Amino acid sequence: MTPLHPNILHLIPDSIVVANNKGEIVWVNNSITKLLGYQPAELVGKTVEYLIPKRYREKHIPIRESYIDHPSERTMGTVAGLWALDKKRNEIPVSIELNHYKESGNTYTVCSMRSLTEKELVITALYNIQERLESSQSLAHVGTWDWDIINETLVWTDEIYRIFGLKPQEFGATYEAFLTYIHPDDRQSVIDAVNIAISDDVPYEIIHRVVQPCGEVKHVLEKGHVIRDKNSVPLRMLGAVLDVTQMVENEEKLTQLAHFDDLTKLPNRALCRKRLESKITTAQLNKKNFAILYIDLDNFKNINDTQGHLVGDEFLNEIAVILSDNLPKHTYLARLGGDEFVIITDFYDHIVEANKKNQLLCKQIISLLHVKKSYTNCIVDITASIGVAVFPIHGNNFNQLLSSADQAMYQVKGKGKNNYDVYNPDIEEKRINQLKLISDLGYSLKNNNFHVHYQAKQCLKNNALVGCEALVRWEHPELGRISPIEFIHLAEKSGLIIPLGKFVLDKACEFAKKWQQHSTLPFTVSVNVSAAQLKSVYFVDDVKESVKRAGINGNQIELEITESLLMEDIETTIKTLVRLKSIGVTISIDDFGTGYSSLSYINKLPVDTLKIDKSFIDGLPTTENDSVIVSSILGLANSLQLKTVAEGVENQEQKEFLSVLGCDAIQGYLFSKPIPESEFLLKFGKL
Repeated sequence: MTPLHPNILHLIPDSIVVANNKGEIVWVNNSITKLLGYQPAELVGKTVEYLIPKRYREKHIPIRESYIDHPSERTMGTVAGLWALDKKRNEIPVSIELNHYKESGNTYTVCSMRSLTEKELVITALYNIQERLESSQSLAHVGTWDWDIINETLVWTDEIYRIFGLKPQEFGATYEAFLTYIHPDDRQSVIDAVNIAISDDVPYEIIHRVVQPCGEVKHVLEKGHVIRDKNSVPLRMLGAVLDVTQMVENEEKLTQLAHFDDLTKLPNRALCRKRLESKITTAQLNKKNFAILYIDLDNFKNINDTQGHLVGDEFLNEIAVILSDNLPKHTYLARLGGDEFVIITDFYDHIVEANKKNQLLCKQIISLLHVKKSYTNCIVDITASIGVAVFPIHGNNFNQLLSSADQAMYQVKGKGKNNYDVYNPDIEEKRINQLKLISDLGYSLKNNNFHVHYQAKQCLKNNALVGCEALVRWEHPELGRISPIEFIHLAEKSGLIIPLGKFVLDKACEFAKKWQQHSTLPFTVSVNVSAAQLKSVYFVDDVKESVKRAGINGNQIELEITESLLMEDIETTIKTLVRLKSIGVTISIDDFGTGYSSLSYINKLPVDTLKIDKSFIDGLPTTENDSVIVSSILGLANSLQLKTVAEGVENQEQKEFLSVLGCDAIQGYLFSKPIPESEFLLKFGKL
């Protein structure tokens, strides 16, 4: 392609480059040699990007294509900061003018190019500064904008286009166009901030969301201030936009970690505290009542112990979903940790209403959380114990209300679980007394305030003494004798049952040794074993050490373990019992008949004796049910070749009935009450 009058065009001082619609150079005048050092023929056939510095080429291609699709006249100096590459590949600052014409159905772009004047060089330097500024803005994810309020035009830097996910040619460059990309829920807040800045002459600062054309949401911090003329008329508004998406997302993650339970995604203790404190403030202002329900899952530990913590975690998630899906509106559910959950109820106008609705809610939760979980090796029966505390009667701050509800919950645990109870101030007094007793337990263990009494066992075949049971007694230095019913569960709760149990075991072994000096008759001393002792990794060694130190044979000691305790973790229990049997001690299942154990498991257990619970003996011989149960137990023991002992025998009729049924031995007040060691030796030592 050769333009008309090419010789005339060669005389023009400006360099002229003609390109087709593919961006390929088709003609160049001779002035290009003076400007860039090329001969015209050297450039024909190359794309115009050949003359553009590498750092601009990729960006230039869409601009060039856009111009070809929508050609227009662009005069010299319209765009500053342009560079061309000379033949030595040096960058030369230039100014260009663009035009176009058509020939034979083809559109051609005509580019006139000249080197910059001194003024234009200054403009280019400023452009370079702006370019570096925009690069810095890109690194900092901040862009600037300039809104001409009078002419309704808006200029953005490149970084704002990136934040908004737009290309310059896709943006209408008006304030109204800008608003269309603001999240609908934030749009009015942005409009209000801008309007206040204009009307009140104050800068504004706001965090809002931007919705990109692809649907991605960005969080931005936007600042702006107004430029006014001497008459305070607003002319322009200048501002900046900072992409704070990462910061907001990090804050949300930190908030999630700080305020929500990682397992169930429910609010945690910290967020529950904030919600409760806010609820208290509102309740005080409006003179309202509300309640908190403290929920603890009964027997959940059995899932963790038998199935592992991962299965336990899955079950806790199930519970969280059950509660979330079924609680009434306006109730607040949180997980405090472990298997403990808290519910904050809606407001109540009167305490009578509160009590009535709390009762209904507690019954609903107890029903929802009564779950039987079947696993390959066991079935776990899960229930819920719930403590209730009402604001402001049972507390007026987070700690008081939670403590009151917690105490009420433990009151339920002590009464048999699977129920609810409302806090009663008497509970607090009882709790304080229990804490004092626990403290005194430790003191008394160190100061020999505990003693062991012995209750004799009688053989039903010949009425001979066959052994005794060692029973601990506490002589409190201030309160006198305290019943085992009051202190044994406190010892278990505090962990003092381990040293207390060891004390009784040592005393029992010492007593068995002393008995040898008074009688040559076969004699066994029975010792009760607690759950903590049986589960202790040191228990077998403790028994072995006590027997050895006393200088007795293992078969002089019998360990009594409750039926329910034996059934908790049957496989581990069997292993422990086998190790104990290797010492020579005998094993008795205490309180037999109350634990609903499987007959197949009893057959597997390495035990020697079944001890029939007193509750079945009390009704003999007149109560038919008790008679049937006792007869069945004795028949079972006989078939398994196990010895039997009936505890709690208090009259001759019971003794005779048991003798007829084939019971081996009895223990109870009919034969002897528990008595001190010296009295026992004096009473039975000559038999």
